[in-house]
Amino acid sequence: MITDHEIEKDGKRIRKLSLIYIDSDVKLCDGCDEFKKCASLKSVSGDVSIVCKDCLNEILEHFEN
Repeated sequence: MITDHEIEKDGKRIRKLSLIYIDSDVKLCDGCDEFKKCASLKSVSGDVSIVCKDCLNEILEHFEN
C-alpha cells in the first residue's frame, strides 16, 4: 500500500498519489457514477478521487493492452 504522501528528490519535497483509505460504506464512484465500495485517492494536486474497484481494474486493463 502507498503510505508516503511525499518523496524527496534533489532536495525538494514532491507530492505523490496516495491511498487515503478504503471506505466500508458505499460511496458514489467518480468513475462510473454508481454507488459501490470505493477507495479514496489523494492526487498530486491535493484533490481526492473516490474510485471503485471495477473502475480501478478497468484502468489497469489498459496497461495490458
